[in-house]
Amino acid sequence: MMVATLKASDRLASVDLVIEATQADAVAVCADAPLQALVAGVTAARDLPFSCVPTGPEDLLARDLGLALDDPLEALSLPASDDGRTIDLGEVNGVVFVNYVAVGVAMPGAHTGGELLDGGEHGPPAAPALLVCNNRFSLQEGTLGPREWPDTGLLEVASFAAGGRDRTLGTLLDGAWSAQSCSRFVLGAPGPGHAVIDGEPRALVAPLRFRSLPHALRVRVPDIDGNPPSPPIRDGERAALST
Repeated sequence: MMVATLKASDRLASVDLVIEATQADAVAVCADAPLQALVAGVTAARDLPFSCVPTGPEDLLARDLGLALDDPLEALSLPASDDGRTIDLGEVNGVVFVNYVAVGVAMPGAHTGGELLDGGEHGPPAAPALLVCNNRFSLQEGTLGPREWPDTGLLEVASFAAGGRDRTLGTLLDGAWSAQSCSRFVLGAPGPGHAVIDGEPRALVAPLRFRSLPHALRVRVPDIDGNPPSPPIRDGERAALST
């Protein structure tokens, strides 16, 4: 197994170069959600098996793939396993996400700057508030609760009636909101589109074009009893990515 260290500033070309240089047969990543999604997108494009090493209790993807969030050693055996399933990825304007895109919503734990949050000092209170998820999370107490196995091929779109400047998810859930599912849609905007993608603020060119990428990623997971597989590591199978 080969380990490569990536910086938060690394983008698609850097990740792709690492995978190409190591001639990876499988990819495991230990990173926060934005880089996790970046690696997942590159891995899916190369049709390689993917696994993630949990970064802690806030790792939504690792949680929903059934990994023990307090036992990263469990995940280290997954690249050598043949047990796997497929999951969907989401995409907005060519940017892949594994969990969510928030427009005008302050998400818990997100690395957001005020300039990218509608309803703050840089945004009008009448701006829309929208949460687009890769499959349906349970929304509970202002957080993203568990989701079923993410392979429905659908995005879950929650629209909030945001009348004030408090755009935290918990506050918005206390007000009026509705949800619907779709495989793709376009969100128009009069100017540049600002969004938080898997916790990272991004400036996008409007309109924002969302779509689900069904069964795009092959993932390796623990067996159904929650026990990690332990086959021998095959010759030539290598490559892990970490931050």
